[in-house]
Amino acid sequence: MKQTFLSAAGTLGRRIVDGARGVRIFGIPVPIRADLYTINGLSAPAEQKALLAWMSHFRKPPARTSIVHDKGSVSAVFADAIRDRLGWKGVEIPTLRRSVIL
Repeated sequence: MKQTFLSAAGTLGRRIVDGARGVRIFGIPVPIRADLYTINGLSAPAEQKALLAWMSHFRKPPARTSIVHDKGSVSAVFADAIRDRLGWKGVEIPTLRRSVIL
């Protein structure tokens, strides 16, 4: 399943994007076996328009898109923009202690 992650500094997602070959989740080692693509220099609040333009070129929307940002209100606005402007269905904002099966 292809997914898109936008990862803020200091998060598990950022460690994965930065090239971690494995991470520990609840003390359990988890190998990273994903193809990752990053957009450097863009952030949802400052460059929402540019991100939406980039995302609009996907041939098919990902089954799930997780928005990870340090400010929940910014994440919610961006998630709504993706749903409204691009028509993507699987846009979510992971919350603390929520499990996400990849």
